Amino acid sequence: MNISTSRTRGFDVVTLRGDFLTEPEQKEFRDRIKTLADGGARHIVVNLGEVKHLNSCGLGSLICAMVMMKKLGGDVRIAGINRDVGTLLELTHLDRVFRIYPGVSEAMLGSPS
Repeated sequence: MNISTSRTRGFDVVTLRGDFLTEPEQKEFRDRIKTLADGGARHIVVNLGEVKHLNSCGLGSLICAMVMMKKLGGDVRIAGINRDVGTLLELTHLDRVFRIYPGVSEAMLGSPS
């Protein structure tokens, strides 16, 4: 898996490419979120547009990111999920917890909450 970040219109966009399945990848993601938070990031869009598979540990990493940002007064938005990831979020009821958008641009519409 590859992780890249960018900053646009008050949002830090974290783009994941590849499957989000192994523990080292999840640690790398959590470390990246912590680095962004330590640098002042408060509003993060996680772009999953190029992630085909996600497991429970990957979900846990997304939840950790959301909890971290909420404690800092920010938020995490999810963008670009495919049908399989969407089904997983629905089955786990996390579609009710995360703000999910079709793409990064839609996630950044309006002001950060």
